[in-house]
Amino acid sequence: VIVSPPLQLYNCHLVVRYAPPLSKLYYFQVPFQAAVWQAIGASICLVTFATALLTRLQRGEWHFGRLGLDVWASFLYLGFNMRPMQSHLRTLLFLTLFISGFMLSNLYLGYLSSILGKSVYEPQISTLQDFRRSNITVMAHEYQDFVFKKYGVPAIVADRLHIVSYEKFLIHRNNFDTRYAYMNPEITQELFAYQQKFLRRPIMQMLEKPILVALAGHALKEGWPLEELFNKHSLEMFAVGLYKRLKEEAYQKTISLGYVDYARKESSGVRPLGLEYIAMPALLLGCGYSLSFLALLLELLFYKIKKLRENAKFLTNK
Repeated sequence: VIVSPPLQLYNCHLVVRYAPPLSKLYYFQVPFQAAVWQAIGASICLVTFATALLTRLQRGEWHFGRLGLDVWASFLYLGFNMRPMQSHLRTLLFLTLFISGFMLSNLYLGYLSSILGKSVYEPQISTLQDFRRSNITVMAHEYQDFVFKKYGVPAIVADRLHIVSYEKFLIHRNNFDTRYAYMNPEITQELFAYQQKFLRRPIMQMLEKPILVALAGHALKEGWPLEELFNKHSLEMFAVGLYKRLKEEAYQKTISLGYVDYARKESSGVRPLGLEYIAMPALLLGCGYSLSFLALLLELLFYKIKKLRENAKFLTNK
């Protein structure tokens, strides 16, 4: 068996699932990135400590709980007054926190309200580096395994290969089993995408760059008398675009003959609200109660320390 002159590149793509929807429980953290949340938390701690220290220097008392709640209220754009501080310094800090809290809370609420009515998705796997961070197994059949061993594939793909029979492979791939990733040749991937053409959001997609690239031609019997004529007509058909036209017709015929089918249709009905819509406000409420309880414990602790110092001072003077 010989191979005809190459007509095109044989590109093999790694196909992975589209990013699944993010749970409603985590929507409250979507408007800001992790670095922004860390900066906000550090700012709250810093401002609370600074105002408590100033109050200590002015009045000789610590007011961590009260000032901490005031700082939290300013970031949430709620009422606060910074009462433990002196008037001139209190006015300056009040205006600073009021303006920053107004801007921050409106940015957050504006973005959050814009995403509550639609789905937010997890980060999409677009490159091999993204695929490396996932835990998805690559399913392949024995014929693909032979090609991979001959031409080579990236180590991350080779380590996650799960070789099965060709029949089992077709069952999983043709039914869009998103538990696995697949290695599709370019012509197969085009059919794969054609099956998903009527979906609002495709089920699976290929990575940006091909995993394997090789020159492709036709397998011919060695010594075939029509080899030269076949090669000539193949090149002419490829040059005038007949190959592309035949591929497009093949996609429709493959589906019409029942070898594969269009991807499953999405449900367009209205779904009732589930517990996931209540989980997010319940979590935020729990966080609020926890912070309030922590502030109460700090107040009691400082009050206890203050009383112990007063008693010790009284006994010393006595």
